[in-house]
Amino acid sequence: MAVVSPMELTRSRGQVLAPSSSHVAPLVMAYIAFSPFASGLRGFSPGLGNVALLVADSALILSFAIAMLRPMNLSHAFVLFLIFYALVQYVASPIEIDPLTFYLGFRKTLFVLMALIVGVTLTGTEARSAYRVMLLSLVLICLYGIKQHFHVSQFDLALLDALAADQYTNMIDGKIRATSLLSSGFHLGMAGTVLMTLVLFRSGSRIGGIILISIAIFAIYASYTRTFLGLAIIILLFRTFLFGYLRSFLSLGLLGLFLLFTYMAGFDPFGWVFETLLGDQRFTERSLSYVQFSSFISDEPELGLFGFGLGSAGSTLGGHFPYGYWIEPHNIFLKYLFEFGPIMAVLIFVWVGVMTWKSTKTAVSAPLFHPAVPPVLLSILVISGLFITSVEAWPISEYVAILIGSISKIRDDTSMEYGCEMPDPDSDKCHSSRVSPLAPANIEFHHRPASKLWRSGL
Repeated sequence: MAVVSPMELTRSRGQVLAPSSSHVAPLVMAYIAFSPFASGLRGFSPGLGNVALLVADSALILSFAIAMLRPMNLSHAFVLFLIFYALVQYVASPIEIDPLTFYLGFRKTLFVLMALIVGVTLTGTEARSAYRVMLLSLVLICLYGIKQHFHVSQFDLALLDALAADQYTNMIDGKIRATSLLSSGFHLGMAGTVLMTLVLFRSGSRIGGIILISIAIFAIYASYTRTFLGLAIIILLFRTFLFGYLRSFLSLGLLGLFLLFTYMAGFDPFGWVFETLLGDQRFTERSLSYVQFSSFISDEPELGLFGFGLGSAGSTLGGHFPYGYWIEPHNIFLKYLFEFGPIMAVLIFVWVGVMTWKSTKTAVSAPLFHPAVPPVLLSILVISGLFITSVEAWPISEYVAILIGSISKIRDDTSMEYGCEMPDPDSDKCHSSRVSPLAPANIEFHHRPASKLWRSGL
C-alpha cells in the first residue's frame, strides 16, 4: 500500500503548506550564541566590544529584514510603521539628536519588538534549535555570574569599568553585584528567571531540571536584584500550586537544605542581603521619574501627545539630551509613553498582548512546553518592567521576545519520534506513516490534549 506523505496529504486537503524554512534560523542562533560574548569582549577592549555588539545587532536587524520579505501581515506592517514613526520624530524633533544617540534609542526600544517578529517567523524545527542554543547561552551566563559571586577577577572589574552604567548601579552596600558578561545585575537576574521558567514549564528529565533550576536561583541571588528574587518565588509558587509539579518541590527543598547547612556552619547567606535590599534607597527614589514625566509633559504638551522620540527615556542616555527632554523611567510603560506618546504606546501594549495570546492559542499538539509559558515570559518583562526598564536588558529581553513568538511551536521530542507528523486540523487524530513500533497495526495514533498531558505530570 502506498504511503501518503504529510505534504501530499496537506495538498489533498487544499490547505496552505507551512514553510519548511524561514531562512532566518542561522542568523537567530548566531545572534543568541554570540551576544553574551560580544558583551563580555568589552572587558578586554571597549572598542573591540562595541564592534562585536554592532555585529550582534546586525544579525538581529538582518533577521528582521528577512522576516519582512515574507507575505506582509498586520504585525509586520505595525512594526514597520513604528520604525517610520520614530524616523519622523527624529527629523521633526525640536532638539538636535546625533545619529548614534538615535541608534542607541532605537536599540533600547524597538529591538525587543523586532525580536518578537523574528520569533514568530521561525518554524517549529527552527524554534527547537534556537531554544537549545538559548538554553546553553543562559546556563553559561548564569554559571559565570555564580563564579563572580565567589571571585571577581581583573577582567570582571575591567568589564564593569567599560559599562555605560556607573559603578553605583552595579554595587549594593559596597559589594559588587554579579553581572556575568552582561551590563548589570538586572540582566543576570532576568537571565536566571528566564532559565528557571523554561525548565519549570517543560517536559523532560527531572534530575537535569533540578540542577538547572538550582543554577538559575543561585544566579538570581548573586545578582542581588529584589525584583527577580520576588519574581522567581512567584513563578515557583505558581508552578507548584497550580500544577503540583515535583521539580518545584524538590528545588525548594534542596534550596532549604542548602540554607540550613550554611546557617549551621555559621554563615547566613541571605540575612545581610535582605537587610541591604530593604534599606537601599534607590527603589523609593524612582518615583522622581513620575514627577519629571508630569513636569516635562506640561512644558511640552505637543511632544507629550506625540512622544519625545527614541532614546528620550533610554537608560544611560541622559547626557545626550538637554534638560526637559529626557527621563530615566525605571518603568517600561512610562518609557513607551514618553517616547511615543499615549496613543502609540497603547497600540504597542495591545499588540504585544495580542501576539502573546496568539502564541498561546497556536500551541502544537504534544508541546514541549506548557501553553502558559508565553504569558509567563511576558509577565517577567511586565512585572520587572514596573521597577526597571526591562526591555533594555539586552540581550535577555530579546531572548524573551524570540521565545514568546516561537516557543509554542516546539513539540516534545517523543511526539516527533512516535507522534503526529501531520495532525488532522479537525480532530485529535494523527495521520502519520511513522507511529510507535509498540502501537498495534491498523490503529490510528491519538494525542492527548496538552492540558491532560501536563496534568499527568509529563
